[in-house]
Amino acid sequence: MSIYDGLIPNIDKRLETWSKLQREANKKGLEKKKFSVTIAREFGCEGFPLAEEIKNKLEKETDQEWTVFDKSLIERVSKDKNLSENFLERLGDDSQIMEILSIFKSRQKTQTEAFSILSEYIIKLAKDGNAILVGRGSNILTSNLDNCFHFRLVAPFEYRVQSISRRLELSYDDAKKMVGEEQERRDRFIENHLSCNINDPLHYHALFNNEASSLEQIADSIYSLMADRLT
Repeated sequence: MSIYDGLIPNIDKRLETWSKLQREANKKGLEKKKFSVTIAREFGCEGFPLAEEIKNKLEKETDQEWTVFDKSLIERVSKDKNLSENFLERLGDDSQIMEILSIFKSRQKTQTEAFSILSEYIIKLAKDGNAILVGRGSNILTSNLDNCFHFRLVAPFEYRVQSISRRLELSYDDAKKMVGEEQERRDRFIENHLSCNINDPLHYHALFNNEASSLEQIADSIYSLMADRLT
């Protein structure tokens, strides 16, 4: 078991919800445009808890089910033969998705097969709608989709260290080391694969300070920014 497991919610329930939505979509076909949300965050911010707050808020206001996707769940979908074949068959050969992927592939300084596969599914999941995508450069990958809202969670370094120390039950020094190293690793990952600065505020509809507002307040603000287009 990885030490990071304490930060990642169980994927089985989310997978069950998403599979249910896929079955319903297959029966009904795609009707009206559905929207998606991407959440980027500085390491140590409460990205997954915020995603859950947004999910609860959107489900209450839209009377629809939403699914939170992180790297683990996207990988599970992409590697499960039955799930992925069903998903890809319904979406078909989407020229917009292929065009977006070609743009990023031409920009990538270093390309791995694993990230290429994840990128394809991130774009498809976002385009399909009712998805809340956490991390993995999802905001950059989906920046050309007109059904996506992009948000970033930031916080002072000290707040993030204390958060990691509390949630992972680490000493202050170990948490401080982890926050510094992980933030650098994530920034480098996006720079190497997508040739951009994930910290640029122009990539987002809004940025929120994790220390200054509660997750419920942030989720309410995000819904307010989305509300006009959801109705």
